[in-house]
Amino acid sequence: MKILPLLLLVLLVSSISALSETIVPYSYYPPQTQSQSTQQFYTVTFDGEGEAAVAAKFTFVQKPMKTILIEVPGRNIRLINAIQEAKSLLTQCAEYKTQCTAGDERVCTQYYPDGTCKTYETIHNPCFRQEQQCIRSQQSYGWPYTYHPIKYTQEFLSKSTLFTLTLPIDTDEPTILLYYKAQGYAQKSAGVWHANFETAKISDDTEQVRVALNVIPDLHLKGGKASVDYNTAFLSATKLTSAMESSELSDFSRQMEYTQGYVKQSSALDPWESFHVKADYSSSAVLLYKGRILLISLAVLSLIGASILGIKKLKPKSMPSSVRPIAIGTLSAFLIYALAFSAYWMLNNMYRWINSSGELVVVLLVIVVIISILALLIAPSIYYGIKNGLSAGMLTFATTMITLIIFGILIVVFLLSIFKTQIMY
Repeated sequence: MKILPLLLLVLLVSSISALSETIVPYSYYPPQTQSQSTQQFYTVTFDGEGEAAVAAKFTFVQKPMKTILIEVPGRNIRLINAIQEAKSLLTQCAEYKTQCTAGDERVCTQYYPDGTCKTYETIHNPCFRQEQQCIRSQQSYGWPYTYHPIKYTQEFLSKSTLFTLTLPIDTDEPTILLYYKAQGYAQKSAGVWHANFETAKISDDTEQVRVALNVIPDLHLKGGKASVDYNTAFLSATKLTSAMESSELSDFSRQMEYTQGYVKQSSALDPWESFHVKADYSSSAVLLYKGRILLISLAVLSLIGASILGIKKLKPKSMPSSVRPIAIGTLSAFLIYALAFSAYWMLNNMYRWINSSGELVVVLLVIVVIISILALLIAPSIYYGIKNGLSAGMLTFATTMITLIIFGILIVVFLLSIFKTQIMY
């Protein structure tokens, strides 16, 4: 019996939290900043065999470079595409001024009754012609951007692959797009893939690193909802043999900075320092969340077991036979409300725990809670009906229903009072 008060206290605390807590879904949109340092952006997609398809974008802000060294962790790296993004500056007028030009013009001074002109005169007009003259201009990047294929060499190190990129053009802010596939970033255990993605290493200080992990549509990603807005394989299909303007590549490059999924970011990386992002994914949501499913199931079973234990303990000979059904009915009603509010609290927090990607977990939780509530509503009545007769069972059920109604009224009054207080203040 010592465990029963403890369980009731835990359920009561979670129930009170459920009444007061509101979960607002969190959408990650990184702030758009004017960076003065190197930035890295990654869109990583894992498949069912543990292979990672990586689209990487490097934006360098420094003096013009002829070559760039990029060290990619892992020896089983297949670089499929390397492209340099070039932005051309265009001069555009930012402010115009109206300029008048003087001149002579012939105007009608006298008309016939039918409206045709009878007499013309030539007059001098100081603003005979108006022209727009640019008084202030500004430079801006043209759209779309121009893309150049990059020649590279690779060298296998002990635990990584070093790529030496030879840039085709000189620019103060070179932007590099890479698309590669890598093995070894994910290991499978008990039906669940454990991914540990590591970013590339460069010789410059990095102000910001942003990584968005995703999986192919048939898989489930723990902690984030997979995004399929665009495919990283787009870079694989874009083979350049010479420089070209491309609005598709320009859009793709810009979207890489805002890719959704399981997003992590870091800042202030030193030269040759990398950033790790870990995530789990699987083809089965049950396997992916088996720990939480087991925990919820154990909590519900413990609650049912504690209820049964309480029912068995409430049998002292000194207690009148009519009191026991009333006590059990009241206890059942309290447990039903505690379980309902606890389930409400867990469902509200489910978005925070699994980021809305475990729909099956939610369905299982709802089914277990409904079955448990029905068991608490009916099982005590059946038990006392069998042990003490039909009248005892009906009294237990009636007590449970009446207590549920009373508790419901009290909860509604309590919530209304809180609502009115919030309106007043």
